[in-house]
Amino acid sequence: MLSTHLILQQQVKLTQRQVLAMRVLALPTQNLHEFIQEKIIENPLLEMEPVSYKTGKEKESAALWEKIPDRDLSFEEALLRELRCYQCTPAVREGVRRIVCSLDQHGFFTGDLKALGEAGHISYEDMRQALALIQECDPPGVGAASVQESLLLQIKHSEKIPPFGTEAVLREHFTDFLQGRWDTITAKTGVSMRQLRDIRLFLKPFQPYPARQYTQRAAYIRPEVEVQAGENGTFSLRFLEELPPLTFRKDLYDLYYRAGDKETRCFLAKYRQGFLLLQEALAYRRASIIRVMQYILQVQQQFFTRGMAIKPLLQKDIAAVTGLSASTVSRVCRARYMLFQGNVYAFQEFFGRAYACCEENEERVSDKFVMKELQTLIAGEDKLRPLSDQALCDVLGEQHITISRRTVTKFRLKLNIPNSSIRRRRYML
Repeated sequence: MLSTHLILQQQVKLTQRQVLAMRVLALPTQNLHEFIQEKIIENPLLEMEPVSYKTGKEKESAALWEKIPDRDLSFEEALLRELRCYQCTPAVREGVRRIVCSLDQHGFFTGDLKALGEAGHISYEDMRQALALIQECDPPGVGAASVQESLLLQIKHSEKIPPFGTEAVLREHFTDFLQGRWDTITAKTGVSMRQLRDIRLFLKPFQPYPARQYTQRAAYIRPEVEVQAGENGTFSLRFLEELPPLTFRKDLYDLYYRAGDKETRCFLAKYRQGFLLLQEALAYRRASIIRVMQYILQVQQQFFTRGMAIKPLLQKDIAAVTGLSASTVSRVCRARYMLFQGNVYAFQEFFGRAYACCEENEERVSDKFVMKELQTLIAGEDKLRPLSDQALCDVLGEQHITISRRTVTKFRLKLNIPNSSIRRRRYML
């Protein structure tokens, strides 16, 4: 028997205006153009005025570049294109395609070769030939099952291999080699410390993950605003790419509204409301970016004028001062960049958590300042006695920077700096 229950719960209900404003605010300028074009296609009463700032020669040059096709290939596509140069049977070629499509993000093949061949009615011997062909391709090490096999494959493609058991060390003592047990390796293999050092130097430029050797086209960053320094420490903001003005076809609206029936008038009113909401969302987006950027310039003035360290600043601080919500500030700063004196900065670079520096005047420093101090301390440390994380914590404490050892470790890892044991080993090498 069916029963009825009453449930009392709170739900956030967003209006159409709020949803549109949040979406427009989070879009960078290059994606905002595409979004507006979609709205123009949906709304027959909406138009964008064509504005061109290019000269005749610039138009011809832009048209020429637009005719060049996009030839950016993925890792799998580039590998398959290279494998087309090899002569093989149709079964082996199909096995090559299946294996390439089964590689993981590192370029390794860790699947079941026999099961993969049976799914495509390909013999195990043909699948082995296909895998051998892939392992002969660039980047070296592709198609391996592990880091160990990847390094062994790269050795086969290398010249001037150290003659004293490099392959044997990797094949039989790989775990000891990774963990730096040099005494154990020398005792088991008879390789001297000097020879083992030569093996390490030989393997140092190798890439354990072959897919990382394939570099795709770089993603270019396009700043949205430019900060220009004025007199007496003042700054001005300028949007680098202005949106063409949106226009509403009022002539069509009036024509069809007077002659239309009730259904036509509701249709026209709906799209007129859509135009007003889009205009309001674009104005809100521009105003929010300006308010957030102006407060960042106010707090980080010493950075822009004198190049000093970033002051502590959180997104909730901006929200409290500007009157914007914390989620709005987060959407403004996410994946958005500014241009200042020829350098591009992310909005997120100007935020930093506060750490106590001096108890007398309650001075605070940001986490970026602390990380810069850590880099300075590690760069000037004794090479034979590198500073441990606790020693770094003690030195910062002498500078009145209150910070825990755990936080020092977190900052060191964020800076991609190894621990003191690994640093000492590298210094000795």
